[in-house]
Amino acid sequence: MIGFLTLNIIVGIFLPESKYWGNNEYELKLAEYQKQKYNAVFFGSSRILTGIDPGYFDSIVNNTTSKKIKSYNLATTGTWSNETFY
Repeated sequence: MIGFLTLNIIVGIFLPESKYWGNNEYELKLAEYQKQKYNAVFFGSSRILTGIDPGYFDSIVNNTTSKKIKSYNLATTGTWSNETFY
C-alpha cells in the first residue's frame, strides 16, 4: 500500500495535470462548447466525429420538425471506451 501511494505521488509530480488524461482534445472542445448554447450533443469516438455533421443534422431536424436544434459534436479521436461510455 505504501508503495502504491509513493508511486502515485511521484507520477503526480512529474506528469502534467490534465482533467482528461490522454486526450487533450476534450479540453479544447469543451472550451468551444461552453462559448455557445447547444441543446444536442454528440459523444463518442472518431466514428462519431467523422460520421456526424452537426450543421447537416440541425438543418434536417429544423426543416422537418417544429423543434429548433443546435447541436455540437463533442466526439474526439483516440477515445477509449471509458471516455465514450462515461
